Amino acid sequence: MNEKYIKAKEFGFKNLEPYSKAVDIEGRFPIEGYKSMQNEGYFSLLVPKEYGGQGENLLAHAEICLGLSESCPSAALAYMMHNTATRAMALYGQEDIKKEILKKVVAKEVTLGLAYSERGTGAHFYIPDATSKDDGDHVILNGVKSMVTGAGFVDYFLTLVKAEEDDSLHVYAVPTNIDGVDFEEGVWDGVGLRGNESKPMIMKNARVSKDLELKNIGDEDKEIFLIGLASVSAGLAQRAADEVAAYVQKREYTHAKNLADIESVQVNLGSMYAKAFSARETILAAARLADLSPLGAFPELFSARIVSTEAALDNAVDGMRAFGGKGYVRHDLVMERIMRDSFAGQIMAPGTDVLKIWLGRMLVGLNYIDIFK
Repeated sequence: MNEKYIKAKEFGFKNLEPYSKAVDIEGRFPIEGYKSMQNEGYFSLLVPKEYGGQGENLLAHAEICLGLSESCPSAALAYMMHNTATRAMALYGQEDIKKEILKKVVAKEVTLGLAYSERGTGAHFYIPDATSKDDGDHVILNGVKSMVTGAGFVDYFLTLVKAEEDDSLHVYAVPTNIDGVDFEEGVWDGVGLRGNESKPMIMKNARVSKDLELKNIGDEDKEIFLIGLASVSAGLAQRAADEVAAYVQKREYTHAKNLADIESVQVNLGSMYAKAFSARETILAAARLADLSPLGAFPELFSARIVSTEAALDNAVDGMRAFGGKGYVRHDLVMERIMRDSFAGQIMAPGTDVLKIWLGRMLVGLNYIDIFK
């Protein structure tokens, strides 16, 4: 097993897991784990070395996200969003502002996130209703981003808008401390991944410098986003298998043998582990290919996301069957939380149905999508 994955897994169970139950019950952002990851230096993983960062690749991102997600998928999701935004800033940010923001990331002063989704377009987050209006060396932003992970805790959100002048699409690194940017409170009560704090970000005449616009945007940041989401699901699939393996060895009946001795339980557990292993290795293979061939691994990346999401769903169902009624009690055994968390991946944009459409289009020689041309 890779060293980065092992270290991230150990770090997660030491620093994220102790708060994961409270985060779930209270439906709050995993601030303790988030700060621990920042203090450990994880947030500088993808900052180029020229700005003081680690300059790591997609494979390292995958390995760490996989390790962290086994203990607290909400914290891992916030982390992968930061990494996605960091990579986009490194690739497409204007030099002066890129240097300023990324150096602050390395100094552990700021974190980044994504604000793309909207109520009106749902999973089709690449079609925004939020607008920008030219105002000299600034733009004026208006609109509502609906499910913004880490709302209220992140310093800059990469925000997709369309220009009022010509409907062209633009992305700005929007500071969260400026006038005209607010977050709607009291609305987040997710079924699973309850630590996301995915609240609406409201922009009312928010004045943002044009220096904060990302330029010449391509597809390279999308690779890391797909890997991150896939890794969270794969981590959940693995945690489900591990929890079942531990539980069935302890569960004994007064009238019969140990649960682990039952052949059908062994069959289901073997299937769960195989699905988790397949999901993890598919992600790592796709990440390696993406590192070797930038923009040439989208079929594999789409496949990794599909495989991992479905593995998490399957293992959540099979895991609950193994735990039985004892596992179905809220906030008692961890399996019910894993089940709720696992069901989120299928609807997180781009959802699995959209991914299968995009994959099918690519396999017959069609562009899956290109929103910036």
